Amino acid sequence: MAGNWIYYWGNGSNPSGRIQQVRVNFCRRFTTLLLSPDLDLYWQHVVRNSDLNENTEKKYREEVAALEGQARKIYHTDDNFNVVPTGDQFVDIMVKQGCFILQVALCSLGGLAPLGYPEDGNLGKDWDKEMIDNWVSSMFSISKQFPLFILQKLMEQSFFQTVLSRGKWKGPHDLARMVLYDSLVKPTLDSHGRRAATSFLGLIHCKKSGLAKEQPTLLHALWLTLTGPDLSGGVVKEGDNVWSTVRSATELREAGIGFRNNKEMGIRGIKFKTKWLKFDAYLCLPFISIGPNTETLLKSLIDFEGELYQDGSGGEVCAYLKFMSELVRSHEDAKVLAVHGIIDADTESEEKMHHTLASLHLPEVVNNQNLCVVRDEIRGYVKPSKWDKIVNLIVITLLLTLVQTIYTVVGYHHPKN
Repeated sequence: MAGNWIYYWGNGSNPSGRIQQVRVNFCRRFTTLLLSPDLDLYWQHVVRNSDLNENTEKKYREEVAALEGQARKIYHTDDNFNVVPTGDQFVDIMVKQGCFILQVALCSLGGLAPLGYPEDGNLGKDWDKEMIDNWVSSMFSISKQFPLFILQKLMEQSFFQTVLSRGKWKGPHDLARMVLYDSLVKPTLDSHGRRAATSFLGLIHCKKSGLAKEQPTLLHALWLTLTGPDLSGGVVKEGDNVWSTVRSATELREAGIGFRNNKEMGIRGIKFKTKWLKFDAYLCLPFISIGPNTETLLKSLIDFEGELYQDGSGGEVCAYLKFMSELVRSHEDAKVLAVHGIIDADTESEEKMHHTLASLHLPEVVNNQNLCVVRDEIRGYVKPSKWDKIVNLIVITLLLTLVQTIYTVVGYHHPKN
C-alpha cells in the first residue's frame, strides 16, 4: 500500500527558509524500501523484552494513537491517491515501523549488544556495518520520511529505555548519525537525568534559535542542523545579488586568506572576516564529516530543497554545495580544509571529495544573499603588500607612542594625590 501524501510544517514561506509543503511517498512498511526483513520479528522482540509483558502492545499503540492526529497533519491525502490507512492500520504501521527504525538507529550508534538480540537467533546476525549505513542513509530519503515525534515517543517506552541503559552513547561526527543522536538519544537521556554527550555540531544552534521544536522528520532535522540558526535578525545585508565564482581553497590560502571552523553556526554562519588592518583574513565555514554515504545524504537534501523552492532557485544547502564545489576543485584543496578543521574524512573520501561535489546535480540558479555578500568580500580582498604592512606598523607605533606621551604629560601636570 503506497501512494503520494503531502508533508506540511510551519506556517508558509519565510526568510529563514522553513517552507510550506513537501510531497513524500508513504509506504506501508518502512523496511520494504530497504532489504525487507520480517518487520513482525523485530516488533515481537520489543514485546518480549519490555517490562510490561502482555500489556506492551496495548501500551505502545495507546501512546502512538494519542499522536495520530498530529501525524496525519504531516501526511495529508493527495486528491489523486486516496490511500490513507484506517485508524487502527495507521497506528499499527507507525508502531512497528517506528520500532524497527529505532532499532536500526540505536544499532548504528551503539552496536548490536544493547538491543539484546539472542546470540543463537536470527535477529541482527546479518547486520553488518555496510547494511546499517545504507539503512541509516535511507532514513533521510525524501520518499521515506517518518514522523519524528512518534520516534521520540517510542524512545520513552520501556524497551528502548533498557537499551539506553545498556549502551555507552557518544555524540558522533558524521551528519546522519549526529542527527539520530541529537534527535533521539540525547533528549531521552537528558529527560531522565542522565548526562548525555554532545555531538560535534549537535542541534544546539536549533535550540538557540527556537527551531528544535520544528522538526517533523529526520530529513528536516538534518536540514536544520546543516543550515544552522538564523543569524540575520531580520536584517538583510546589502549586495548586488550576483554570483561571482570564488577561488579554490589553495588559491585563497596563497592570497593570504585562512580558514576557521564557525563553531556550530552552520551554513548561515559562513562569514569572511579581516582583522588588524587586513593583516589577518579568514573564511569561517561549518564543519562537515565526509564518508561513503555523505553523497546520498546531500542528494536527499537537494531533493528536499527542490520541493521547497519549486521555482528552481535552490536553497541554502544547494548554495552551500555550489560554494564548496568551487572551494574544493582538487585533492589539495580538500587537504587545505582538512588541516584547518573544516572537513573530516578518511583518505579515500578526501581524495574523491572534489569529484563528489562536482557530480551533484544542483539548480542552475542558486540564490543566497549571505553567500553573495561573502563572495563579494572575498573578491574585493587584496592581500597587504610588505610595504603596506610596514607602513601600517609604523602608523600603529606612532599612535601608541602618541597615546603614551599624552598619558605621561597628563600624569606630570595632574599627579594623583
